[in-house]
Amino acid sequence: MGWRKGKQAYERFYDEELSKLEKELEKTMSALEEIIEERVREARGEKDKATL
Repeated sequence: MGWRKGKQAYERFYDEELSKLEKELEKTMSALEEIIEERVREARGEKDKATL
């Protein structure tokens, strides 16, 4: 394999791995947002109960 083909293969591999990581990051951020929203709802519910 020549240097040019090697460079192209590496770039393709790099782009694929970067794409996988970006998708994984999106999933993780989405899950975190859901957890945070749930905890905020729970905290608000407890606050409402404490004021009664």
